Amino acid sequence: MRKFVISCAAAAAAAVMCAAAQAAGGMPSKIPHPIDAYKITDASNPCIMCHGDQSKMGAAKVKGQPMAMPADHWLKGEKKADPMHNNCMMCHKS
Repeated sequence: MRKFVISCAAAAAAAVMCAAAQAAGGMPSKIPHPIDAYKITDASNPCIMCHGDQSKMGAAKVKGQPMAMPADHWLKGEKKADPMHNNCMMCHKS
């Protein structure tokens, strides 16, 4: 039960952050490819397969190449998405 409570709290906080970014005119980028088969869970995030190369954070956008998730989407010092940024589709709708 505790894991569910933490996930709900993280989801609620992420929704508030996303809404604040939208209100400030900073719409998160849209996902430009099909995501229908993606299933994001606390244990698995298929987006990280392509967008998880932390060495490319801050690099310029290259057409046809995946952008790396920004530093604020990661747990500090780890190769794991911050729980508040783990559900990409909450803000980055296609």
